[in-house]
Amino acid sequence: MKAFSSLRVPLAGSHLVEASAGTGKTHAIATLMLRLLLSGLRIEQIVVLTFSNAATEELRARIRERLHEAIEVFSGGESEDKEILALLAENEAQVESARARLSLALRNVDQSAVFTINGFCQRVLQEHAFDSGVRLDAELKGDLSELYQQV
Repeated sequence: MKAFSSLRVPLAGSHLVEASAGTGKTHAIATLMLRLLLSGLRIEQIVVLTFSNAATEELRARIRERLHEAIEVFSGGESEDKEILALLAENEAQVESARARLSLALRNVDQSAVFTINGFCQRVLQEHAFDSGVRLDAELKGDLSELYQQV
């Protein structure tokens, strides 16, 4: 099995990351967000999906925290974070525009698309209700056992 590196994984394509609790998945996702933002994407163009509401809130907080850290370093601050320092080195020639992209992302971080899988599907169905033929008040159910009991 190949070791995962949030600094080396290609930004294009699909990648599966399987790891146990406490191995740094949330940290890696936040670092990938920085890379995507520095590559020119806006935070509103990036979708992050997870399984639980708690994980969604943790991801949002961690992304906000990583943005703060990166902006501080890109503004001349000190850090021992090897990933942020590597991103700074990669973007040294355009540090001003890189810092501006990160600052814009931080201002718009509340608009970031970090959802549970069900939450994302619910949003897509609501936004495209007329196209999909789904009722506006349709609700996704994750656990159908209660409905089975009623039937």
